[in-house]
Amino acid sequence: MSTGLFFFHPDDAFEFKNFIKSVNPLAAEQMEVNVEPVGLHFAYKMNRNVFSDTQFAFIPDFKEVGDLLFKYRRNKYLTFHKDQYYGKKFFQGQPIYIIQPITLKDQNGELNTIKFTGLNDNREVIFTNIEAANKSWTNFIKNNSQLKSIKKPTLLVYNLESFLKDQERLNKKDFKKFVVVTNKKAYLAAKELVALPDSNSFFKPLKLNMKPKLFFVRLWVKRLFSTLTYE
Repeated sequence: MSTGLFFFHPDDAFEFKNFIKSVNPLAAEQMEVNVEPVGLHFAYKMNRNVFSDTQFAFIPDFKEVGDLLFKYRRNKYLTFHKDQYYGKKFFQGQPIYIIQPITLKDQNGELNTIKFTGLNDNREVIFTNIEAANKSWTNFIKNNSQLKSIKKPTLLVYNLESFLKDQERLNKKDFKKFVVVTNKKAYLAAKELVALPDSNSFFKPLKLNMKPKLFFVRLWVKRLFSTLTYE
């Protein structure tokens, strides 16, 4: 049995790979431990494939989780989803942020609800990075005079795994299209890895056509324990 780990941040993936190699370089080479960028669509399919001899798991962006818990958690602009499991020192899953609609009074005194449309279409935008969400809001309000006084958006905080499961349970008529936007460093790292001449040809079409990018590390579980405890 083997396992595939999908990391949301490239630094976490490379740190894990380097740790395995530092403990036992020979075993790491035999296990073909490597980092490959793949699309979320592909990762999601593999995660849901119960018939595979490889178990797949999502590994959240550790820095993002830490920043959320210890830097942003008490921010008045954040509201946590009712089903999100979290506490002072823990958060379930990969954090996502959804910019909430703004309700304002127009010149006639009537309420007007404005929905964030950062991609100029009707898809809901899911951010895996709070900084990316705030920057997108800044760009969005530049073209909307009504919103220029609102410097920070209200963000709904949830986790990606639960969000995807919620979508699975929806009726087709209730399903809304969405797009996931990852952090800038993940995009740049994926772009560099795709350009490498020895990049895995199996993943290459996926890497070029799917966003956002996750970083895949494949290990042989039966040999992992002996690798980590090798002296």
